Amino acid sequence: MPRILMTGASGGIGTSLRKLLPPIYPDLLLSDLKAPADLGAHEKFKAAELSDPAQVEAICEGVDGILHFGGFSVEGPVGRYPAVEYHRRLQSVRGCAQEGRQAHRIRLV
Repeated sequence: MPRILMTGASGGIGTSLRKLLPPIYPDLLLSDLKAPADLGAHEKFKAAELSDPAQVEAICEGVDGILHFGGFSVEGPVGRYPAVEYHRRLQSVRGCAQEGRQAHRIRLV
């Protein structure tokens, strides 16, 4: 059974998908800066800052696929989160997926 990492688990998309994905991906690992307020006892969660490559590497350990929804929500002020920061976070997750692909393990979904 593949282990799937979903970033952005506390956001709008992540909150909705947390209810839908377990039948498809029973081994779902959730991640965000903070645990979702309604995190269930059966849900697995690891906090991580996606701009920190070491934290991304840690949450990707043993993962077979990544559903990447982490980042800044459009509800906040744009100036508070520059585009360069978004790209830095995305590159960090892509780097993790690239390492996994080289080991024939991780797919960025």
